[in-house]
Amino acid sequence: MKRLLLLAAAIVLVASQMLAASGVINCRGRVLDEKGEPVIGATVLVPGTTEGTSTNIDGMFQLKVKEGTKEITIQSVGYKVDAFWEESNAVARANDMDSNLAYMYKMVREAEGNFVFTRRALEEYGARVKLFDGVDTWFDRIRAYGESRGVIVEHYIISSGLREMIEGTSIARRGVFERIYACSFYFNERGVAVWPAQAVNYTNKTQFLFRIEKGVLDPNDPSVNDYIPPEQMRVPFRNMVYIGDSDTDIPCMKLVTTYGGHAIGVYNPATEDRSKV
Repeated sequence: MKRLLLLAAAIVLVASQMLAASGVINCRGRVLDEKGEPVIGATVLVPGTTEGTSTNIDGMFQLKVKEGTKEITIQSVGYKVDAFWEESNAVARANDMDSNLAYMYKMVREAEGNFVFTRRALEEYGARVKLFDGVDTWFDRIRAYGESRGVIVEHYIISSGLREMIEGTSIARRGVFERIYACSFYFNERGVAVWPAQAVNYTNKTQFLFRIEKGVLDPNDPSVNDYIPPEQMRVPFRNMVYIGDSDTDIPCMKLVTTYGGHAIGVYNPATEDRSKV
């Protein structure tokens, strides 16, 4: 089966705090998997309603429900990674579709009827990302190294991944990045993803390098197209170091190195797979 059901269970409300004034119950709980590990991003719903929430990084949830509610439903659905990308890429090929828009569409589509696909869930999945050794402190160390030599070092993310997941990582939550440019969703008033807000692919990654160069960081600011004399560039390309890990980074690497900057390809040392770098 391509879809892996981690947990789908109905539980009876056995412990709750009555909020007499509003006639609701404040339901709290924790969701664990079969190994006793917290389930992050599981959806907690009141059957037959749109009321719901998701579990946090510790598997905890809190949900206000109407007095008299007898049960809630907890669901968490995973997906085999290889199968997901095969199907996503097939959608892109069949419809002459941008591959990033295809995977974003696939995520929203597969969530329908299975779990509530929210900003919070994406951020909490991002919090689960295991960083390579040294990455957690790398940005602070490099910034401090620059300061010791009178150089201001800024860090930016330009990614074809999801901004909401990147924002959930431990390093992003510490505020080490000046800006995160990545694919992102538009969320409705309930925080549910309904439409792509930004798709960042191969060549349009380069626009963000020009924004950084000119100091026009707002992705909706059209003044990035204005002429600025070379001597007035905030961060000239020659002062940039671009670190990439896949073929989507090639246009940016080429642009930076063409104008005197540096590019570094990185790869997973555990697999020694350098095919994309």
